[in-house]
Amino acid sequence: QFIGSWKPYSDPNYNWETDPFLDTNHDLFKVARQMVRLKTTCDALIFGNIYFRMTGSKNGDPYAFSRLSDKQEILTIVNPGLKSIPITKLVVDHYLNSTPGVQYINIFNKTQVASVIVENGISYLQFPSNFVIN
Repeated sequence: QFIGSWKPYSDPNYNWETDPFLDTNHDLFKVARQMVRLKTTCDALIFGNIYFRMTGSKNGDPYAFSRLSDKQEILTIVNPGLKSIPITKLVVDHYLNSTPGVQYINIFNKTQVASVIVENGISYLQFPSNFVIN
């Protein structure tokens, strides 16, 4: 039906919600929608600075970063590789995480909980013993 370029955003009658090629029941669409909603409701994700917590030395290695506001830290762990990787603990901001036992919850799996620990004046997020990132 279409030949050449198409710019739906320039069509005043275009409504993405009724686009027959957009499957709003697809898992990818649902996750993307959740991420957008989270991004627009969380100060650390809207205004926060970024701090890398873990980086790999080669392509495919996992990495982790935090977004920090003056009241909140959001930790993101990404595994672009094909192997599951165990993680025991990661450094987090001591000013925001100086109370041991404070819990962080995985937004993709709310049964996974990590807890703040403090060792020698450094705050860490301690993951459960069987925690892996896929």
